[in-house]
Amino acid sequence: MKYFTRILFFVSLVVFIIYFFDAVVEYNKVFLYIIMFGFTGSFITSFFGERSIMNSSIRWISAAFVICYFAYIFIFSFLWSSANRP
Repeated sequence: MKYFTRILFFVSLVVFIIYFFDAVVEYNKVFLYIIMFGFTGSFITSFFGERSIMNSSIRWISAAFVICYFAYIFIFSFLWSSANRP
């Protein structure tokens, strides 16, 4: 299971770098879904392997990505919905 977790994590990281540097179309949702599926999957599958420093760091980095993404959606959707529109 540790290899599956690492593969998911590194694929998500590569896709995130491609998405971040805008090498693809600016608003490509498929890459965003791949990023979120990969980091969420690597976070969940990191609990099934043995306890190691690499596994723990993948878990925390994946959790940080997922939390930041959902916080971004929540904060900006809340601000957008509460904005006064003309």
